[in-house]
Amino acid sequence: MTNDSVPVGSEIFEELIRDAIDLTNDGKLEWRAPERSGATFEYEADIGHFNVDISSADDDGELPYVFRVFPQQGEMIAEINSRHNREWNAPLGELYRSIARQVTRIDLKLEPLLQELRALKNQQRPN
Repeated sequence: MTNDSVPVGSEIFEELIRDAIDLTNDGKLEWRAPERSGATFEYEADIGHFNVDISSADDDGELPYVFRVFPQQGEMIAEINSRHNREWNAPLGELYRSIARQVTRIDLKLEPLLQELRALKNQQRPN
């Protein structure tokens, strides 16, 4: 079953996406890039007996996004595609960006730069 026209307001999907965002931001839900080739803008995670993935539908890292749910063994049981319902652009975009930050570890990579900027800011100007 696919459900690519899930309206915002579908409480179970809204809760699922919100929880995924919160758990990702808290570091409790670990995402990874798939091992298969050609999956540049796709991430996946195992959650209990399920596998979920999110991808950029145009493979460019931008809107629209597709979020899918699979049982561990079997075919997809749910899909949210923001191409078909643009109201999902904001929540899926927030989830996608949170995941990308986690997987690329960009915050850790930029921390030394931030420290350098703080040091410059704290320097006294010569008289």
